Amino acid sequence: MKEEEKTIINNTENLETGQIQDLVLNFGERENVNFYDLMQFRSVRNRLTTKVVKNFLDTSELPQTFIQQKRREVIMYMVDQTARQNLKDLGQFLLDLTEIRDTIIFPETEPEMSCLMSMVLKAKTTGKPITLCTPICPDWSQDSMGRYDFKSLGGKESFIGKKFFAHSTQMLEVFSKHKIPFQGVILFADWGLETEIDAKDTYGQKLSSEDVKMCFQSTFAKTDEHLSKLQQDEKTSHLFAPYKMVSMDEFLTERLDIPSVQKKLNDFFKDDRRGIKLVETLSSQSFLINSKRLGVSEEENKELTLRNLVEYATVGQSLDNHSIFMVCESRTSSRCYNMPRDKRANVPVFYLKGSGGADSGVNML
Repeated sequence: MKEEEKTIINNTENLETGQIQDLVLNFGERENVNFYDLMQFRSVRNRLTTKVVKNFLDTSELPQTFIQQKRREVIMYMVDQTARQNLKDLGQFLLDLTEIRDTIIFPETEPEMSCLMSMVLKAKTTGKPITLCTPICPDWSQDSMGRYDFKSLGGKESFIGKKFFAHSTQMLEVFSKHKIPFQGVILFADWGLETEIDAKDTYGQKLSSEDVKMCFQSTFAKTDEHLSKLQQDEKTSHLFAPYKMVSMDEFLTERLDIPSVQKKLNDFFKDDRRGIKLVETLSSQSFLINSKRLGVSEEENKELTLRNLVEYATVGQSLDNHSIFMVCESRTSSRCYNMPRDKRANVPVFYLKGSGGADSGVNML
């Protein structure tokens, strides 16, 4: 049997990885192709490497068989007409996402892309909704560049919440268009370092723990009120109806043994090569601004960086294998959401940059 041949039995084809890669992209079957279509295609093709597709197939439920080809055993995947259409639909979903690539940043690692494909296909075929998770911050003050300076804490709507509501609709419309079921969770950060910053009011007066709690409650309520308006608006209700606001503290406590998880994560960021490198990189990048806004020494900043990354990674550990992050606050710390998750159980991370640039996050970390 020649390698380019396909075995067809009862409308089922045995296809190799490369053939399935072409099937997902299905560009050759398109009519009236223009330059813009070609640029879209190339954008997706660059992300759907053979390795990404192979990892996707390893976690998919497509039946496998082994066929001898040129004295070697090749894994073939059994694709019937239903599976063929589902794979084509998956490719069109990815192509449609590239149309909004000016406002979002795709998952940046191969494991995340493979897991994205797997969960979209699973949601499409089983009806199980994907959890779309967006962490948001309290109403911290910002500097002239739009970054949090933590000089004061207010009780207005979350800035990150407003950014999410403004720039998530395009991505959610793609999910809706392709009938991919989803449910949304907006995680309000009332946990960890957020509760320990030496908070002051807008007049510079130190806030008590009870004052901080009241500010958090006010911001939560006002952001939830914005969500409710979007859920009641006929133009956006189909996108935000499945969403809810949740306390991060309650969310994590329900799902994790936090002390045990954080001990493992501390060890990872102190002992694992990947963890050590990220701590050193972000500590170096953030020291100048943190020394000014928080008055920390270089060593104190490194400890702050470590703790910050452990907390981000803790949030990552709380999500199951059928979840996606849609984040707005920081591209840098977002790298650790999947540390140290198994590559086959990564949570894809989309960064919503909106009308700003790739570095439009409000957090240095």
